[in-house]
Amino acid sequence: HQVHKYSPDGKLLMSLGKPGGNQPGKPADTDSFYQPNDVITYPNGDILVAEGHGNAAPATARLFARRSDNILILLLDDHPVHVFRAAFGREHGHKQIRDDARTPVGDYMVFPARRSARWKWFHAIDYPNARDVAAGRRRGLSREALGDEIGIHGHGGWPPTDLVASHGMSWNWTAGCISVNDTEIETVREFVVRPMPIRIEG
Repeated sequence: HQVHKYSPDGKLLMSLGKPGGNQPGKPADTDSFYQPNDVITYPNGDILVAEGHGNAAPATARLFARRSDNILILLLDDHPVHVFRAAFGREHGHKQIRDDARTPVGDYMVFPARRSARWKWFHAIDYPNARDVAAGRRRGLSREALGDEIGIHGHGGWPPTDLVASHGMSWNWTAGCISVNDTEIETVREFVVRPMPIRIEG
């Protein structure tokens, strides 16, 4: 988990990273590596260390969300490692069409975070998936009509604090996404380092 630079006579000149390195599924230390596998030294002396795929969470990593309990759970080997109270879409039931303010229900994939100016971090969920598209076509709806941009994100300063105080996190305020607070979304971001399954229940 470290990169060492030696002189021609074998003297240690520099060490990058820390012994033991970062561990999959756990918060990352920015001064450590997961699995460094190549090094490039630029003419100006800058050193680029290439990471391997060791930062990917285990294949058994997954997420579970349930609207009725307002929970989002991060699991490893089916054991909860983090449980968050979460807000869901304002309306009950499985998402049927764009702008219906419902959270999709079923089995989906969630993807690594992208930076969001509004929500801090945004993890896209693959709604509508093939099942949703097929169901929509049976109802005469195009893929576009089903909606998109469903994911997991931070609060981004919404809802206003007076509504948080009166309703708490159990108040479902989103347009269909799943929201945790801005501290918790950092934990989600560190956990979801590759596409992984999420089951969403109503």
